[in-house]
Amino acid sequence: MAKGEQEFPNEEGSRSSVRLMRRLVYCLLLFVVVARGPAIGQDSRPVLPFAGTDAVSILNDNGTTDRLTGTIENIAGETLRIRRSGRGNIQVLHMSDVAELSFHRSAAWDSGLNLWQAGEFKKAFAALSQALRQEDRDWAWCELQANIAKLLVRMGDRDAAVDRIEQILQKDDRSRHVCLLPLVWDESLLADERVNASPEDLGNPLPARRLVAASALLHNTVHRPAAAAVLHRIRQQQGLDRLGELAGAQLWRLPMLDKPDSRNPLAQVWSDQVREMPVECRNGPQYVVARILQRQHQYDKAALGFLWTSLMNPIDEALAAKSLVAAIDCLQQAGRPNEAHVMSAELKLRFPKASATREFQSRATNE
Repeated sequence: MAKGEQEFPNEEGSRSSVRLMRRLVYCLLLFVVVARGPAIGQDSRPVLPFAGTDAVSILNDNGTTDRLTGTIENIAGETLRIRRSGRGNIQVLHMSDVAELSFHRSAAWDSGLNLWQAGEFKKAFAALSQALRQEDRDWAWCELQANIAKLLVRMGDRDAAVDRIEQILQKDDRSRHVCLLPLVWDESLLADERVNASPEDLGNPLPARRLVAASALLHNTVHRPAAAAVLHRIRQQQGLDRLGELAGAQLWRLPMLDKPDSRNPLAQVWSDQVREMPVECRNGPQYVVARILQRQHQYDKAALGFLWTSLMNPIDEALAAKSLVAAIDCLQQAGRPNEAHVMSAELKLRFPKASATREFQSRATNE
């Protein structure tokens, strides 16, 4: 090349160099983006809206219900977490506001419920037990255990029902299902129609087991002081909200056991407390208040209380039948023979095998 001449790059080579440089810059930027993750403010949500298959019906103050769809993520204590369909937002609900739950159940679970409805209790228990082995959602496992506990009470195996509820409490120590514990609310029930317990159970490390034992032994004059002391401690212990309420309601039985003829001035206070309890917890406490009102000759109010226990949520058929018989007696005492007659027919229809029904029919025959 002659002196003074300048070397100009080849035009095609220049374009190739530019393309190569652009590719290098692009790769470098891509590496930075991948390494750092999405930029601040970037919308990383999926393009398609979230859609769940579960549904929760919420009861409003005006008596109407709203239906929320999505996926239930957890039920623990008194709350439910659901990921809503659409944007996928998490909403936390209080279980006292939930009127109905609808969620995916296995074929065995559905089969068990259908067999239960048909009165095939042993087959229902087998199907629900199979479903329990298949269930991997902790909250649904607890709901299924609660179903099994109810079925066991219906089958008369209250001790086994207590075991199931204790298993629930191992996963959720504040579970609302403590209200399903088959506590003794009327000591006059036959031995095979109420839960069994030994004095040693009063010292059990599990508070649910201690509560059950105290309820079963409270009517026994020998064990009453120890049972009452256990109930007082459970009521006062922190973190046992529902168990504490049930223990307090068990203590309402003491005046009737110690001084059955005395007038209890706290009946109205306790009645107000019952109305503040969740529906699933009211059966036994409502029954105790109704017995107190009956002894005070407030027959209309007592009848309403007994009817609530027997018809609204009759988990334990033995107690429900006993309560319905008491309601019939109160209606007759209140001068309402027509209503008493209607409830007598209801008693025979709903609880034909209960001892209270047999005693009522025998009494009616002798009269």
